[in-house]
Amino acid sequence: MNSDKNSEQYNYSNVTEEDGLPTIYRTEIETHNWREVDRLGAKYVFEKYEQKVSLFIFTGKIELRKIQEYK
Repeated sequence: MNSDKNSEQYNYSNVTEEDGLPTIYRTEIETHNWREVDRLGAKYVFEKYEQKVSLFIFTGKIELRKIQEYK
């Protein structure tokens, strides 16, 4: 895992950009009350309460990023 303050990156050999987010991974996310609110290609956006995260699927890795809301 590589990480900084607002993002984390995980090596995960069972994912590819072409196949997108695996069902088992999506189920686990939804079990923790996150809901998908947007998607564009390999980028998924999930929201829980008023927090949002982007989840990027790349071949062999997943990257999570906090979304900064500007008001």
